[in-house]
Amino acid sequence: MAYKAILVAVNNNLFPEFTDLPNTLNDVREVKRLLMETPSYFHITDVQEFTGTISRKTIIAAALKEFFESATNEDILFLFWAGHGYLYQGEGYLVPFEGETQKTVDSMIKMADVKSLIDKSKAKVIVSFFDTCHSGSIVRSQDILRGLQITGSGKVIVAACQPHQYAYDRNGHGAFTDYLIQGLSGMAANRQGVIDVYTLYSFISSKLSDEFQSGVQVPVLSSSTITGQPIEIKRIVPRVDEKQNKEFSAETDIDNSGTSYWLGNLSSEFDSFSEVRLGEYNLTLNNPNSEVENELRKLNEQKNVVGFAIRNQACLVRIVNLNITSGKSGEVIEVELHKVVGNHESAMMDMAYGGGQGRSLSADEIATIRANRILLGEPKEERYSSVGDMLLESLISNPVNASIKPVIANLIENLQKQQYKLTRIRVITVGHLILTGTVERIEKLSFKVTDGTISEVSFIGYRKKYYSNVDPFRIEITGKVPN
Repeated sequence: MAYKAILVAVNNNLFPEFTDLPNTLNDVREVKRLLMETPSYFHITDVQEFTGTISRKTIIAAALKEFFESATNEDILFLFWAGHGYLYQGEGYLVPFEGETQKTVDSMIKMADVKSLIDKSKAKVIVSFFDTCHSGSIVRSQDILRGLQITGSGKVIVAACQPHQYAYDRNGHGAFTDYLIQGLSGMAANRQGVIDVYTLYSFISSKLSDEFQSGVQVPVLSSSTITGQPIEIKRIVPRVDEKQNKEFSAETDIDNSGTSYWLGNLSSEFDSFSEVRLGEYNLTLNNPNSEVENELRKLNEQKNVVGFAIRNQACLVRIVNLNITSGKSGEVIEVELHKVVGNHESAMMDMAYGGGQGRSLSADEIATIRANRILLGEPKEERYSSVGDMLLESLISNPVNASIKPVIANLIENLQKQQYKLTRIRVITVGHLILTGTVERIEKLSFKVTDGTISEVSFIGYRKKYYSNVDPFRIEITGKVPN
C-alpha cells in the first residue's frame, strides 16, 4: 500500500486579470508539513508539489494524468488544489499559472476532466480537496455518487463552495483549507490519535456546515460509499503521562515537537491546539501538574507579553483568558492567547556589517552565524580590536529586529544539561530561531538522538522576504552538538 499526494498552489498568475494569492502557498506548505510530520504514511518522494511558475497547465495536467492513471488498487491518493477558479459557459475551470479568460479552454484545466480522472482511477482511496472559487462545478453536473462507485473502494471530493460562489480567506489560509489544516493537526483524530478518511471527512463537513449557515460560502462534499476498514491518512502522537515516557532507542531521529509547547518560562504538553481566528489561539491542557497551573495563573494575572512556540511556528502572545474546570475526568485548563506583533515581524531590515580591510557581511550571513551559535554554540568573534568588531558581535547577539534578547549560544546543550524533555528542547529552539529574527520560517529541524542525548542537528530555515521578486535567503546547517 502506497500513499501518494499532489499539492498545488497557484499563488501567482501570469496575467493581471487574476490577482496573486499568497495564502495558497501557506496552504500547501502547511498541508505538506502535516502530511510529512512523523509518524508519516507519506514518503517524501511520493509527495509532489506544484507552486508559482511551475503550476502551468501542461505540467499539472500531465502530472494529474500520471497520478490517477498509474495508481493501483492498493494506492491511497491525496490531492489538494488551492488557487483561482473560473466559470465559463456553465463549466468550471481550474486556473493554472498562465490561465487567461480570453483563452479559457486552451489555457485552463476543466474541472470535469479532473473528475473524470478520479472516476476512472483504480486507486483504493482518493481524497481530493479543491479550495477555489466555483470549485463546486467539479461535482455539479452529474450524479457523482453513482460515478465514483465504478472503481475503487472509496473516493471523496470536497470543494470549497458552490459553482456560483467565491471562496474566502482568513487565518492566513483559505477559510475552507483552515479546517483541513485543523483536522490534519489533530482535531480530526480519534482517541487513538488516528486521522482516517472517515474522521477527516466528518470533521471538515461538520465545521463547514456550522460556519457557513448564512450561505455566503456553502461547501460541496461528495463521496462514494466508503467500505472496509478505515484508511488512515495520518497518525498523531498522543500525549502521554511524563512518567510513562519511554526511553529513546540507541539511535533515533526527532523531527517534530509532538505535543510540546513553550510559553514564556513554561514548557509543557498540550492536549489540543487551534487558531480560532487570525492571531487568536486556544490551548487546552488536561490534568496539568500544579507547577504548570501556577505559572499559567501568574501569566494571566500579569498579562505579560511572552514568547510562544508550538510545532514549527512561534510568535509573541499574551494570555487574555484562562478557564479552569474540574469534572469526573479531572481538571481541564483552556488558555486563550492573542498574538502581539513583535520586532521579528517588522518591515525593518537587518543591518549588514562593513568592518574595514575588505571585511563585510550581509544581514543574511550574520543571521547564519547567529543560527550556528544557537544550534551548535559557534564561538563569539575572537577579534575585538576595533569598534567595528564589537558592532559585529552586537549584530549577532543583539539583533535590532529581535523580539527576545540576547541570543543564547549553544541552546540545545544548555537545555540538555537541565534535563529537558527532547521534544521540549526542539520547540524551545524553534521559538529562539524565529523570535530572535534569525529566520521567518522553519522547513526542517531534526535531532539525531543517541542513547537519549541529542548528538547532531539538521536545520533548514528561510529568512524574511523583503522583495517580491527575490526569493528568501535559505539557511542550512548540519553539525554535531557539543556535549
